[in-house]
Amino acid sequence: MIGGATTSKLHTALKIEPRYTQGAVVYVKDASQSPLAVANLMSEENRSDYIHKVRNEYTLLREISPVKFLSWSLLMRQGSMPVLWTGAILKRLPRLPWGGE
Repeated sequence: MIGGATTSKLHTALKIEPRYTQGAVVYVKDASQSPLAVANLMSEENRSDYIHKVRNEYTLLREISPVKFLSWSLLMRQGSMPVLWTGAILKRLPRLPWGGE
């Protein structure tokens, strides 16, 4: 288990989990979440599903890590949720002539 202020779920998904192949890698935000994670890992009924869920989440995080986000201030003014801009979407956007270019 990894967690606390020294890392994040994204860092765990990108840097730690892919390199550790001898077992499950589980990020917990703080110590208060550790008992639930340990209970799931030790439960014969829940272990496989829990590990599968965590690994799928890390895979998704690795897939969207290059995603760019619109600025939060703009989103807050519009009252909308974050919009993900992937590389494929950004390539289809028209080029605007900023600064008289």
